[in-house]
Amino acid sequence: MFKSAFIILFLSEIFFCVKQKKDIPVVEYTQMHFESYMAASRLEFDNAASIIETIKRESPENLASLHLENYIDFYRIMTTDNEAFFREAEAQKKLRIDKIKKYLPDTNPYKKYIIAEIHLQWAVMRARFGQIFKSSQEVLSAYTLLLENRKDFPEFLPDNTAMSVLFALVESLELPGIIKKITGLNASIDMANAEINELILASHCDDFIFFKEAKAVEILIRLHQMNDMDLAIKKLSDSCLIEDTDALSAYLKTHVYQNCGDTDRASAELEKFSCKYNSQSFPYMEYLMGLVKLNKLDPSCIEHFERFLKDYKGQHFIKEAMQKRAWAALIFEEKKDTYSYWMDKCKITGSKVLDGDQQAYQEAVNEQLPDVNLLKARLLFDGAYYKRSLELLETSEHDNAEYSYRRARNLQALGKYQEAIVLYKELIGNNALTENYFSCNSALQMGIIYEKLNNEVKARESFNKCLSLKPDQYKRSLHQKARSGLERLEKW
Repeated sequence: MFKSAFIILFLSEIFFCVKQKKDIPVVEYTQMHFESYMAASRLEFDNAASIIETIKRESPENLASLHLENYIDFYRIMTTDNEAFFREAEAQKKLRIDKIKKYLPDTNPYKKYIIAEIHLQWAVMRARFGQIFKSSQEVLSAYTLLLENRKDFPEFLPDNTAMSVLFALVESLELPGIIKKITGLNASIDMANAEINELILASHCDDFIFFKEAKAVEILIRLHQMNDMDLAIKKLSDSCLIEDTDALSAYLKTHVYQNCGDTDRASAELEKFSCKYNSQSFPYMEYLMGLVKLNKLDPSCIEHFERFLKDYKGQHFIKEAMQKRAWAALIFEEKKDTYSYWMDKCKITGSKVLDGDQQAYQEAVNEQLPDVNLLKARLLFDGAYYKRSLELLETSEHDNAEYSYRRARNLQALGKYQEAIVLYKELIGNNALTENYFSCNSALQMGIIYEKLNNEVKARESFNKCLSLKPDQYKRSLHQKARSGLERLEKW
């Protein structure tokens, strides 16, 4: 659930310059700040921090450095999942906010804006480490500050990006309902989209140097909140981001291509990344390369999963990576004992905060060997190789819920909507599957099909059905997508 939230935030740091007199506290994003920013985007965190230290020595009155320091910490934590560093950085967060509160006057619009940005970054980091309630508090603090700033400085554009990110995060972080009710904090796709569109329009007019970050936010809103894959790909292809080679741009492009079913382009981006960066600098990219190759049924995926598990020092994605390594043992090595070895390790290693890790753990404790043909069909589907997946299913002798679900997903992807709907309805009507992922996602996918067919009544009915089901896996992400679907229908 945090992947989409991570990308939206770390590519949304929008900086504006404010020139004031020397020796008076100011917020001025200089060329050196930009160099620090670019160093961080290349994962050169020590270099980025060193540049900020130089700025602080030469211009101690420039408090923009506090903003940059916090988001360098954010980049470092989110790319390494280093919990020890996360604990160290917590103390610095408070010191930075205290300095901004003490030295920047209330008449400076950057005061509340920067503090709100720091809160938003920490909302994502806390959620990453399972601190959901504290994450909610950070979001609410940011929201309050941005509302106040908007009232006091209605023409202050940087607020747009922060507010757009906040609206996109609200459902992604699943803010407790009672907190939303008490504070009146509600977000919508339209709100997030309107905020970022206004900023992008102004950026065109002002030749805005950080225009690409605003475009990244726009692309991710199209992809995740609006569920418009074609437009997300077009926005990416038409943007300056398509030519960027820094690590975070590579991650963004890989993320978009994977989510849009373009496995070959995702693989190409990862290959370019591996030529420029080593696996220790951003181990998660090694995991993604393994996943892309596994979805092609390429046995070389094994070396990438094992390298990720060797180099990665965090706690997230571990169970999921071990599960995928276990699957590879079944598919390519035909070794049940190796599968069992990795699934046994999955039970005791890594965290269970993220949905993928939870699902991997559940498979491990169930101790039920997956069917190899159904597993291959699932992986081919995930890689957007729909015809190969369907052909494999059609040669299978199985006739169970998973077989029907896999067939339906491939038929839907191939545009055979009516055939898919028949299978989805059977799965939803199966009382034995009321707490199963297959039933809940079948309702969601029917809603998406009916939305595509402009059948508002049946789309709404399907999305609501999805929300009424309580699957034991992926509940948060499925319900979030159903809520986004209902919100899209409100615009009809």
